[in-house]
Amino acid sequence: MRFLVALLLLCSQLFGPFDRVYADATCVVLDPGHGGLDPGAVAEDGIYEKTLNLRLARQVKNFLEAAGIEVVLTRSTDGACPALIERAVIANEKSADLFVSLHANSDLHPSCEGIELYYYPGSCQGEAIARITKRVIDDKGTLASCRVKPSSYLVLEKTAMPAVLVEAGYLSNATERMRLLDAFYRRQLAQAVAEGIIIHLHSTINYR
Repeated sequence: MRFLVALLLLCSQLFGPFDRVYADATCVVLDPGHGGLDPGAVAEDGIYEKTLNLRLARQVKNFLEAAGIEVVLTRSTDGACPALIERAVIANEKSADLFVSLHANSDLHPSCEGIELYYYPGSCQGEAIARITKRVIDDKGTLASCRVKPSSYLVLEKTAMPAVLVEAGYLSNATERMRLLDAFYRRQLAQAVAEGIIIHLHSTINYR
């Protein structure tokens, strides 16, 4: 597995990670957290988490579609906020290969920082995609520190496929908030998430 990850990372550096590489019909469901009347975390300057979640999801979607992967968003606009169980149902009904929920964090302590990747306890593939994505994020060297944790979030529990929840950074931290508002930084993060997904799909679909 380590050899495969290293090989795919090398190929992505030489040829670009987002060439159209899929003969298999693969589907990834991206879940921009919150939406509609539910803003999620709200920064002190009025920035809504739901807005950043959707921006990040659209960028990840673009990278994945460039690689020939079908992508479904649980919400494509800010007009509605599907219930948590509905988000899982969307992925299950599509028989998706992977579910990725995208969020931004917040805490009462403004010093809290970093990207956090969550998987459902006991999900080996969920943990694998989280750890692969962490490696990609760490290797870029320009993104925030990254941690991998188990969690029983409903969307991770109720999805029938490997799932990961991404907390892209802390809106309560002024430095991280500015990063998430920066289009270039957000593009780098979206690229890292997409590359982690692509590497994981290669290892679980093309090389079963």
